[in-house]
Amino acid sequence: MAKIIGVCGSPRKGTTEHVLKRALAAAEQVPGIETELMLLKGKKIHRCIHCDQCLKSKTPMPNYCLFDDDMKDLIDQYVAADGIIIATPVYMMTVTGLLKDFMDRLRCYLFISAHRQQNFFKSMPVVGGAIAVGGTRHGGQEPTLATIVNFFLTYEVLATGGPGGNYLGAAVWSKSSAPLKADQLDKVDPVGMGRVEGMGKRVAELALVLEAGRNALTEKGVTLSWMESAWTPGT
Repeated sequence: MAKIIGVCGSPRKGTTEHVLKRALAAAEQVPGIETELMLLKGKKIHRCIHCDQCLKSKTPMPNYCLFDDDMKDLIDQYVAADGIIIATPVYMMTVTGLLKDFMDRLRCYLFISAHRQQNFFKSMPVVGGAIAVGGTRHGGQEPTLATIVNFFLTYEVLATGGPGGNYLGAAVWSKSSAPLKADQLDKVDPVGMGRVEGMGKRVAELALVLEAGRNALTEKGVTLSWMESAWTPGT
């Protein structure tokens, strides 16, 4: 069983959350997949100040960050993923500040993992997909998707845009700043919602392919650098 985690970077319950749930529902149509929704709204996520205390700390992961907030619980949930779908509304041609703070705070986990020669995720490699929801047809969705894809590359997540010309991910046009429900989105942007569902399925399929590959290598006695060491969440 492979787990796909959907991270919603919106600070409110609205269109982006609806869209992400549709992607996760599509992923669940693939046998052997379970999904989990991670909502960042309402979470206390302190902005990273690049103090490098994480690099100097000798305390066990993930308790070495200077700030004691909701990131400790979020990281335990995040690293359990075999696949990740990140969704965000477009704020000034990029991701929300809330999502960016989440991304920045993962920096310490990345570098400490590298320093201690431990994998960041429980299973490596991991596949990722991106969703951007804009209020206008060409409202910054592609640069927003590129931000998420670049974030994935930083953490050695194998990003997929999905089928049907989704080069960076799924771009959705909400046609409004007001939150829309899932059935409304089908009428406003049927093409975008089709891309969302296709990308959700593709992330799920690739997660299973990677899982099968890891299992096959283990059976053959082959150990890759990705498979050598991983840290247990909460330790």
